[in-house]
Amino acid sequence: MHTLSDIRSTLTRTPRFLCSSSRRQSLPTRVYTVEVFITECLSRDPVINMGHSAAATKQQLTASRASPAARKRLMKENAAMQHQPPPFGFARPDEKDILKWHYVLRGPPDSPYVGGEYHGTLAFPAQYPFKPPEIKMITPSGRFQPNTSICTTFSSFHPASWNPAWSVASILTGLLSFFLDDEIGTGGIRATRSERLMMASKSRTFNRQNKAFMEIFSDLVEPQANPSLDQILDKAAPHPLLPPSLPSHPPLTHISHSKPERTLWDRWRWAVLLLVAVVISRISHH
Repeated sequence: MHTLSDIRSTLTRTPRFLCSSSRRQSLPTRVYTVEVFITECLSRDPVINMGHSAAATKQQLTASRASPAARKRLMKENAAMQHQPPPFGFARPDEKDILKWHYVLRGPPDSPYVGGEYHGTLAFPAQYPFKPPEIKMITPSGRFQPNTSICTTFSSFHPASWNPAWSVASILTGLLSFFLDDEIGTGGIRATRSERLMMASKSRTFNRQNKAFMEIFSDLVEPQANPSLDQILDKAAPHPLLPPSLPSHPPLTHISHSKPERTLWDRWRWAVLLLVAVVISRISHH
């Protein structure tokens, strides 16, 4: 009976192969990846089907892509995210792949995205935290092209500027800051404020019709969820672009260019002082 190690050793020796000699006529000849090879062998060949389902084996292989350091770090960050997510954001990993995360950002007040719910993905490399993730936003926003890699200093576009100390929470905070900026790079698009507000109003409905979104966040969007996704995203927190000591929305003061109204003393004080000086001068001469 073939074992999993036999399959792996065969793969390393021969880059082009079929699942078994008995299946050569039924399967096309092509170069297989590890996942495709083992999945098809387990699903098609009873000789090496050792009670493992193809889906379960593929899930194990996907999880094994993460290095021990990446797995440990991401599990720790997942626990931290559950305990205290960043302002206006939340993320969690795919149950089948610790390297693939799904995030949601809330459009902050006084922005063209107010009330919006923006879903996207973070695809971490196996070498995380020493290499940055690929970042995409799936929900139409008018800021980023949907389902397209976003170029930022903390994404896979710029590995040289990546800091291993950055976490999922800091990535979401940085992404929100970049989201509110108008700088256009790879993955960025331009739209009017009214267009972005319209997309924000439709974002919730769009996400509820997205199968991947509903699978990842199903427990947070059901009617009886406590806390719900809305409660997590709308929690009271300082705006990420302002220092904590400053109010989120500083009051606007009206600056008048007209001359201020003068009081009676302002108008006559110099005359009074001059008169007093004259009186004192005459008294002193007597």
